[in-house]
Amino acid sequence: MTTVGSPAQQLILHQPGPLVECQTSQFSWEGNVGDTGILIYPGTLTEGGPLEFLPIVPAALTTTTWLVDQCGGFDCTFLLHDISTGASSAVHVSVAPNPDGDTSCDGKDPQFDPRGSSPPSGSASTTTPSGTGQPTSSPSTTSDQSPVGPPSASRTGLIPSTDTSPTQPSSPVSKHPHASAVGPIVGAVCALLIVAGIGALLYMRRRKHIRTQDFVKTTSGEVEAFAREPAPGPVAKRPLVIMSAEDPEPPLSAQQPLASLREENAVLGEENAVLRAVIARMQTSLPAPGDSETLPSYDSHSVH
Repeated sequence: MTTVGSPAQQLILHQPGPLVECQTSQFSWEGNVGDTGILIYPGTLTEGGPLEFLPIVPAALTTTTWLVDQCGGFDCTFLLHDISTGASSAVHVSVAPNPDGDTSCDGKDPQFDPRGSSPPSGSASTTTPSGTGQPTSSPSTTSDQSPVGPPSASRTGLIPSTDTSPTQPSSPVSKHPHASAVGPIVGAVCALLIVAGIGALLYMRRRKHIRTQDFVKTTSGEVEAFAREPAPGPVAKRPLVIMSAEDPEPPLSAQQPLASLREENAVLGEENAVLRAVIARMQTSLPAPGDSETLPSYDSHSVH
């Protein structure tokens, strides 16, 4: 038995009688100043979350009961707290199996003793009438020993109220909830821009290739058409009339009208241009002449 408290007032929790599974056991103590409460821990632990909270007992009382709802062979520690002074006392006890094999109360974790104590205020007690198998409920009544659950135990000081939930570190995403949505959007826009740029580059290269093919086809067609075109035949030469200054002019009555001379001069000019074009074309299409070959020369004189 362990006792912790003020030297002037020692709180002592007496060793209870044998604890039998599914039977009522009584606890007693001395040295309390204020209200007291008993916490039940597994094994030899006296800290952390207890398995059960027995009802708070007023300062004037020094006894309480407990329905043993743990299985046989279970080891537990009972920790008595004085709410006024903070003193505590603990005892370690083992639960014995029920001799009749009764295990109906195992694991029920009651917060009050249904065999003698009153249930918590605001709840209804359950009793089973003899001869029936159905429980009936009756309104609760106020008693000197009021039960306490985990919340009330924290409020009365039996267990220090501490926050055991882990603290989650803050992250940039939690501070800025829109960042998680902006990131994928920016990535998608960048991907679309890259795909559009690659598509435009491929389209321009395709257009350039098509234009090159069209130009080659057009040029080859013109060359083939020129090669298939027959060479022009010889043009009949007109006799040239060369007039010198010494030759006397024909009489005015023998001269042709001025209009007919102009027309003939225009016709001669056109024929001269045609001949020059034909000769130039022949020079580009015919092979180069040898040493013994000479190209025909053409010399024209305009007659005005």
